[in-house]
Amino acid sequence: GCSALTEIAIPSGVTSIGASAFNGCSGLTVLDIPTGVTAIGEAAFSDCLGIKKFTIPSGVIKIENSVFSGCSSLSDVNIHSGITSIGDNAFNGCSSLTASYDFLYYVDYIGTSSFADCEGIDSLTVYNRKCI
Repeated sequence: GCSALTEIAIPSGVTSIGASAFNGCSGLTVLDIPTGVTAIGEAAFSDCLGIKKFTIPSGVIKIENSVFSGCSSLSDVNIHSGITSIGDNAFNGCSSLTASYDFLYYVDYIGTSSFADCEGIDSLTVYNRKCI
């Protein structure tokens, strides 16, 4: 990882962020992701210890495996209603997450250990029986 990197501003026109693109960038605190991004690869931001807030762009429908795994400072994630799948270990180890999450019928898959070690989450409600 690139521990000295503190801020990322991805330009408009970019539609995807590759797997492990910023994995281990422990100093990263500011992410500016354009709304045109439709795919974020596996482990793209894993072990980015400084990230505190992230909004999943509205065009992204799948949260890949381990995208935010180990982001222990991540306390606020805006997961929009268009998300259909949350991959294995997606938020594993995000111990600062403190919200309540309601995944209505649009979520078809929640992977193994997606929210493991997320002690701060108040509640996680899943309405789609296919996920259970």
